[in-house]
Amino acid sequence: MRRTINGKVYDTQKSELCYFSDISSSFSGQCVYMVESIWKTREGDYFLCFDCEPKWNLFDSKTRKALKKSCHNITPLAEYEVDAWLDAQDNIYL
Repeated sequence: MRRTINGKVYDTQKSELCYFSDISSSFSGQCVYMVESIWKTREGDYFLCFDCEPKWNLFDSKTRKALKKSCHNITPLAEYEVDAWLDAQDNIYL
């Protein structure tokens, strides 16, 4: 995933993975695949990447339109925010 935020490029393919968590779960009977990861760019900037995908398509029975919703988000983080976030997760760097 690649995003430009405030003139800085955040790209998971060109950054170092620091933390990964598969937090898949079931909400309201719908199985959802969620991944949170923290990355460090070559320039030393950190960012949180959040991906969420339903494991299967759901359809509205009246309109027959797909209800599949996915989200992909990148949030820049300062180093102190990375430390605080990891402490809250009770995990350590890779």
